[in-house]
Amino acid sequence: MTPRPDECEVTLLGRSVGESVVVHLGQARWMIVDSFNDRGRPAARRYLDELGVDADAVDTIVITHFHADHYRGVAELHDYYRRARLAVTGALSRELFRQLFGDLRPHAPLEGLPQTIMRAKERQLAAGVQGLRHLHAGQQVHVSQDATVTALSPSDAASNAANEELGHAIDASRHEAIVQKLRNDNRCSVVLLVEALGHSILLGADLEASPAQYGWQAIVNDPNNGQLPTSDIVKVPHHGSETSDDEHLRQLCVNEPTMLVAPYSSSGLPQPQDLERLCAWAGEAGELWQAAPSTSPTVLDGTGRTSPVKQPVGWVRARRGIDDHRWRVEALDPGHPVGCLP
Repeated sequence: MTPRPDECEVTLLGRSVGESVVVHLGQARWMIVDSFNDRGRPAARRYLDELGVDADAVDTIVITHFHADHYRGVAELHDYYRRARLAVTGALSRELFRQLFGDLRPHAPLEGLPQTIMRAKERQLAAGVQGLRHLHAGQQVHVSQDATVTALSPSDAASNAANEELGHAIDASRHEAIVQKLRNDNRCSVVLLVEALGHSILLGADLEASPAQYGWQAIVNDPNNGQLPTSDIVKVPHHGSETSDDEHLRQLCVNEPTMLVAPYSSSGLPQPQDLERLCAWAGEAGELWQAAPSTSPTVLDGTGRTSPVKQPVGWVRARRGIDDHRWRVEALDPGHPVGCLP
């Protein structure tokens, strides 16, 4: 059942690797943040199709950064949701984009993402409204009567540092260095603040607390941010790792918030000590929910080697009406609540 027009929804989809968030912004308008595939289709589209959401109801697709577990399937999402604007991290300069997008080899650093971004640039949504937006801290992603979505990162400092380092790798034609820079640059992730129907939601992408000059401290200290509202629900950044949160992130949230976390099983994230730390943050009044287990079961192949078993997609869904006092959270197995004991 779809949420009511005056009801906000935040749903985190995930499995052993891959995460995607769908957000109902009110009045049957939706945003998709990041993408991964489920049985050959984007998990976000499969979820929205099961709800019966019309394709024209999705008006924004955001790719927070250029890690494959966040962008696989975006080409299909963009082609299907024809009225949606694609927004991507603005960390790469135009010249670096041009060089990377010119690499159309099957194993190019960004796979098929460059072609999707070029198609988005050609999409005209209205007179003078282009279908592509590069996001930096302070830019608005969505504005409507019921909701405003604002990017809190990447900062100018993070973008400038990333451009300089990636530029050196490209100049040296070091393909592996280019790939590693793109895959490891969490400092350029797009953090989103969603203010919808009287509620505030923080979507933390993969931003980390360190280095401090690019992380949560940079967001809190940015004079352009002014008095940011505190969020009572947060998509925990970077799979809940030990570098995912600090006191500055917690300044952006209410005490004892509702938290949603996606796993990264190849690293075993979030690890038991991470869950213990997050549970302490949740306290007695908050909640912690995980979209899938931190580790995947393995099987022995004919050579005696172990390989992970592909896990089904789980989700954690939080809904809240304009007059509700708290979020109503439910999960689809293997999504589950984390037992936080006081």
